[in-house]
Formats: sequence, structure tokens, C-alpha cells
Amino acid sequence: MSDRGERISEAELVRLAITLLIAGHGPTMNQLARCVYALLARPELYAALHRDPDLVAPAVEELLRTVPSVPVGTPRLALRDVEIGGVPIPAGSTVAVSALAANHDPALFPDPEMTDLGRTDNKHLTFGHGPHFCIGAQLARTEMRTALAALVRRFADLRLAVPPEAVQWRADSSSTAPWSCP
Repeated sequence: MSDRGERISEAELVRLAITLLIAGHGPTMNQLARCVYALLARPELYAALHRDPDLVAPAVEELLRTVPSVPVGTPRLALRDVEIGGVPIPAGSTVAVSALAANHDPALFPDPEMTDLGRTDNKHLTFGHGPHFCIGAQLARTEMRTALAALVRRFADLRLAVPPEAVQWRADSSSTAPWSCP
């Protein structure tokens, strides 16, 4: 394995693979919990998945769009003066991109506040974009599709034990309560 002519050892490659696997476990587990919560808070959505398992793949994308794991990305530094949406951003400014806002852009998503489990044209930015795109995105998608498909197949009558607003969430930032799921 090489990058720009530099070789990495087999041990380095194994450590990288293990790091990627471990680094992806917690965020995917927490994202799955938020998405299941969003489905159970709206029982008609969970029932729709149970009735039509073919909706699982687009449902995962829609849930990633409406219940993002990271609502605001890592702050970036503007390298030059730019203007975005009529707002000037001078060079040297710190900019934080909101995936939550981008994923609700009405120019990209018809009826963006609606959770549509059958939405097929879903170009959400939950995993980032360009050079900052999440390297574990496909693994996370596969894990979430597999888990949701098994859940709705096996537990048709799954319900929250308490009202949605009474669910207790851990205080750490990786498992906070999801945003609304209209």
C-alpha cells in the first residue's frame, strides 16, 4: 500500500483498519439509537417500514437527513474572501457549516421539514462532502440498513415505553436527543 510513493507497513495498515472500525462503532450506534427513537416517536413511520421493508434503504437516508449525528461540522478557516448566499466572509474568518440547515434546504428538498421515508433524491450532507466526506459512510449506511431491517422484521409492535418527551438521553454530545422528526 502506498500514498505518493511512501509505503506503509502491514502493521500500520492493520492499525488504521482497527481505528476506522472502532471510530465508526460509537457514532453509528448513537445515530441508530436517534433514528429508532425518531421512528418510534412517530409510530406511523415505524409501521410503514414494517409494512414495506423495501423502504429501509431510502428511510435510512431520510433519517440521516432529518436526524443528523453532527448538526454543525468542524469549524473551518476561510482562506480567502468569499461571498455565500449574499453574506461576505472575509479571509481568516471561522466558518461552521450546519448540516442540519443544509439538509433542510427547500431548494434541494421539496417539503424539507417533512420526513418522507420514500424520498429517493436525497443528497443530504450528513456525512460531509468533498475531501471531508466521512470515510466510514458506506459502512455506517450498511450497518443502519441491516439493523433497521432486522428490527422492523422482528419487532412489528415495538413501541416506546414512555412518551417521546420523557425519554432520558445521555449527556455526552455523541448521543444527545435527536432533532424533531416531522
